[in-house]
Formats: sequence, structure tokens, C-alpha cells
Amino acid sequence: MPKVPKPDKTPESISPTLWQNVNRRDILSFLDDHSGSYLFYKVMGNDPDPDNSRDEEFNAASVDEIFAMQKAQYIAQAASMHLDKETGSPVKKAKEPGDKQAIEEQFAAKESEKISFDKLPSGVYGHKDLQKGLYNLLVSMGQTNYSATISGVAPNIPDCGTKLLTLLNDTISPQSNDTNKLAKDTYNNHKDSFTNNTNFVPWWTTLLLLQATKATLGIKDSTRVAAMEEACETMDQNTGVESRWSLEIIQWKITSAAKKESDESRVSSFEHHMRVHQQRRDLPQQKTRGGWRSWRRRKRYQERPRLPRLWIQGPLCQGLPLSCQSARTSD
Repeated sequence: MPKVPKPDKTPESISPTLWQNVNRRDILSFLDDHSGSYLFYKVMGNDPDPDNSRDEEFNAASVDEIFAMQKAQYIAQAASMHLDKETGSPVKKAKEPGDKQAIEEQFAAKESEKISFDKLPSGVYGHKDLQKGLYNLLVSMGQTNYSATISGVAPNIPDCGTKLLTLLNDTISPQSNDTNKLAKDTYNNHKDSFTNNTNFVPWWTTLLLLQATKATLGIKDSTRVAAMEEACETMDQNTGVESRWSLEIIQWKITSAAKKESDESRVSSFEHHMRVHQQRRDLPQQKTRGGWRSWRRRKRYQERPRLPRLWIQGPLCQGLPLSCQSARTSD
């Protein structure tokens, strides 16, 4: 059975600060590259694409089943051969007269055909291999800060990967009523802090991270789409329906509806639209700050009195610029 390769570069070490964002992204990216993301969502929940996860799990189980049949076929060869005492080479056993198996084969309706297995394509792994690959990844990521937690899961059990992921998540983000309440309150307080003068970019980024924390704890309706819809509602309420933020939300909704975007595409287009609007809000301030000195210099130049052109002749021209020396000598 092929082993799932380790990442070329070891991801960031697991820590409480990175667990909900950077660590989560690295684990999902690794599993997705090998069609094993279903393992992550089986533990963490809030699967954005349950159909895809179901297909991945079915395919992985099918690979394991094929490997098991290949193994059985290979081992079965031992019953039909023996080592020749003279040559030391394996030879097929000769059937004895009246052999029960030979008689059954003669009267069988159809003799079973030997199966020829196709070669396994690269990048295809079974459930057991994916479990071991996830386990090895988590060990490399958690060795620095969670070596004691890692030692609690043996590498030779069938579900070593998901079991270690569960143990790490319970250690870093223990599920309880108090923890869930704290996660909800932190999310809501940050969401409600939006005002007309709020910078959308850091506010939105933090909101998504807090939503991911809720999703990890298994709190319902903790998807990115839900965060986007709640953000729109809060921005409308806190800035007023006639504010520029509300007008931008209306404009985005019209454009998104016309394109018939999927849920995740709506989140991406919403973020892009609001980031562009934030850039437009920042632009006049940057012009004012950066252009003040040049504007002041132009202003001073305009206020400076202009001296009349003088036509100088005779010895007075000596020592003056060349342009002055070429002045007219006649009155």
C-alpha cells in the first residue's frame, strides 16, 4: 500500500493562537491534495460540501477493499505450490487422481476466472493510508507544544489520524457551555462594533476568524455565508439605510443575484466589493496627506509677486546671467 507523502515544508507548529486559522488551513490543504478532507470534517464538523466528502470516503474504502483482495490473491498462491527439493524453486502441486477439488471443478457450471488487477494510479490512497498520513502530519506539527498529547495515540490503530485530531482539538478548544457562550459573545461583540468609520478589512478578517472558532466548537450556523449575511445586516443597522455602506451592500446584492453566484462565491464577491469601497474611502485621505506640501508650494508660488522684465545695458550687464547680457542695447 502506498504511503501518503509528507509535505515538502513542515507547516507551522500547532498552537492555540494558530489552531483556528493557520493550522486549520494547513491540515485541510494537506488532506485536500490527497482527497482526504472528509477525515477533517468528520471530527471538526461544519462540512461545506458533504457530497464531496461522501464520495471521498467511498473511494478510499474501495481502494482498501481492492488492496485486501490483492493481498488475499497473493497469499493464496502458497496453497497451490511448493518448493522443489532438488532445485529449491517453487513449482505447482500436481493434482492427485480422484482429487476432490478436481472433481468439483469438472462439474462446476463455470470455472472462476483469475482477476487481473489494474495498476494503482499515482495520488490514490485508501482510508488506512489517509489516516496514517494525517497522523504523521499532526505529529510533525504538534511535537513542539503538544508532545504529551501526541503520545496518547498509538500509530498502529486504524483511526490514528482522526483520533489524534480529536484529542488535539479537545485539548486546545474544549467543548463546554461556557466555552461556547464565550465564543458566541466574542463574535457578536466584534460584529456589533461596526460603525460608519470602521475599516472594513481588519473588521471582516477578524469576524471570519471568530466564526471559524465557533465552527470548530460545533456551534450551528457558523459558516462563512452566515457571517456574511450577519455582517450585511449589522452594517445596515449600525450605519443607517441611507449610508454609503448600505448603498454598497444593495449594489453588491443586485450584481450577485444577476450572476446567480453560489454561496462561497457570494462570500468572495462580497469581500472584494467591500474592500474596493474601503480603498475608495482611503484614497481622498491619502491624497490630502500626501499632497499638502506640494499644494502649499504651488500656493506660495502663486502669491509671490512677479517682477517686471528689465532691459539692462552697458557695464551693468557684467556678472549677470547670459540671458540678461543678450538684452537689447537700444532704448
